[in-house]
Amino acid sequence: FVAVLRSLPDHEPVSVVTYSVSDIHTKENTTVAIAHQWYPISMYTHNNQTGLWDRTKIKRHSRVANYSPANIRLPVLSDPRAGKAADLTRAMVGVSCSLPLSIEGINKIGIVDYGVIVDAARGLVVASRRTIPLSVCNLALIFGDSLCIPAKLRFLHPTHNFAIIQYDPQRIGTNNIKQATLSSTQPRQGDAAHMITYNRTSNTMCVNTVVSNMWEILVPIQYPPHWRCINTETIQYETKLPSDFRFGLVGNDEGHVQAIWMPFMRSHKSDTVAGLPPRYILPALEALQRDEEPRLRSLGIEVRPNSLASARAGGLSDSRLDEVQQANPDRNMLFTVARIELMSKAHGVLQELDVIISINGRLMLHIDDLEVQNTCDALELVVLRNGKELTLQVETTEYDRGVDKLVFWCGATFQAPYMALRLQSSKAPSGVHCTFVAAGSPAEQYELASSYWVTQVNGVKTPDLESFERAISECPDSTYARVKVISYDLEPQVLTIKTCYHYWPTSTLTKDPSSDSGWRSSED
Repeated sequence: FVAVLRSLPDHEPVSVVTYSVSDIHTKENTTVAIAHQWYPISMYTHNNQTGLWDRTKIKRHSRVANYSPANIRLPVLSDPRAGKAADLTRAMVGVSCSLPLSIEGINKIGIVDYGVIVDAARGLVVASRRTIPLSVCNLALIFGDSLCIPAKLRFLHPTHNFAIIQYDPQRIGTNNIKQATLSSTQPRQGDAAHMITYNRTSNTMCVNTVVSNMWEILVPIQYPPHWRCINTETIQYETKLPSDFRFGLVGNDEGHVQAIWMPFMRSHKSDTVAGLPPRYILPALEALQRDEEPRLRSLGIEVRPNSLASARAGGLSDSRLDEVQQANPDRNMLFTVARIELMSKAHGVLQELDVIISINGRLMLHIDDLEVQNTCDALELVVLRNGKELTLQVETTEYDRGVDKLVFWCGATFQAPYMALRLQSSKAPSGVHCTFVAAGSPAEQYELASSYWVTQVNGVKTPDLESFERAISECPDSTYARVKVISYDLEPQVLTIKTCYHYWPTSTLTKDPSSDSGWRSSED
């Protein structure tokens, strides 16, 4: 058995025949692709002298370097009602994402959904962040239920609900793939739409409908804090789609994609479904097509709609009220600052409940007016605060690239404060945050909990991950370490944790673009 495991190539699907102890007469066949970095194969042997179980890592197999391109054929829709949008079936692929670690408030899970090919020559695919919520992930694409190949994450949008991943086009031979064309035109109420999707039996189908509404999706905060889609307008349609379809491409009469129907994460166990306009995707996609990394800037705020009646009660002048109503006859609405991200330059300048009247001299009437932040180093905002209009100069900050390092110690996982945490917290006591505690670990036994901030280890302050690493490196095996923590509700505690490096060794995981997975472990 071990000899066979040693021979399994990394990320390549293999057939496994099994049977259940509850039914030894029935054999089942399944396909498994082992990701050796995330799920290393190890053997544990009992040591009669120490009484411990010693671990031996089975040599990690490299990925296949030489392969033959596989011919594929994606399903073709023959429904004449779909018109030119029928070709969109040849742009839809399955997306498999497994999360090997529980971090940033999201449990490790495996999700299989769909994505859309937006650049066949470069192998670029757009998927939902409900499917790919974290950058630490193992990805694969499934073409027409006939070919499964590994993929690599290229971009996670920090606020809008999409990810861009990439596969190697050289692995695909003869095919009928046709990349989707994303429309930059804003749809209007009443526009015709052809939704191309898969039904519950995995057959392609078309649902003809019309645009019914465009609205700002509002995802409630959760505890522990995890990624949410914010500051995003979505599209709804007349047909009752959410209960029947989780993914689809909504095409216009020209066959261009006017929306990607996709799931939006609400919590670990629930989601909602809506149409994401391609205009949010195009800036990042065009950067990747220029062989550049997408660079976006942000104010670091979350806004929510606010009625004019509420703004008037808060002191909005009649002249401003008339100006807003004349400029936007379709919607009587402004936007209120709901949350401000810690460590952003807007923190301390803007305040929660500020009503944004204008940005750079232009009234903020739609959520998309906030998108100007992506390319500006600073913005001039006119806000209503405590009944008075204020003109503020607010600098933007470049979106961080997400988590770039994880530290594992005593069965707990530590990272720098991530965006969702910074957005939902009123204070950051430290730059070290416990994001997960493994069951049965010393950290769990001595009551360290996820969502705790770590401020000191054995009296040594730990303002960041580097100082935390140095502090824990001074903690010998099988000794007690004093760890000063502050809870999510800002309650201080001092814990005593006994180290056990034999079963719970210290290690790090660092982002490394040169690695196949994008990550490199100190144990490699």
